[in-house]
Amino acid sequence: MSEQKIHESLQGLRQELSRLQGDDQQIRERVNGLIAEVEQELREQEHQHRNPSLMESINNTIEQYKVEHPGVTGILNQIMMSLGNMGV
Repeated sequence: MSEQKIHESLQGLRQELSRLQGDDQQIRERVNGLIAEVEQELREQEHQHRNPSLMESINNTIEQYKVEHPGVTGILNQIMMSLGNMGV
């Protein structure tokens, strides 16, 4: 997946978050933080900066919310796989 596709997935993730119920503030905050980290990683990719904890954070979020929020975790999984394929 190209960088453009990752940006499209991030937009889809934002849309998925907007559909969550009001009591899901914790996942909104966590995923919005991950979105910011992914965007930062993509900006810094040309400088060979790597954030090894980013993939771990995404994976932990997937594991924590995969049952309750399959739409969110499905998109996160796509993003994680794409970043891995890009060498991030």
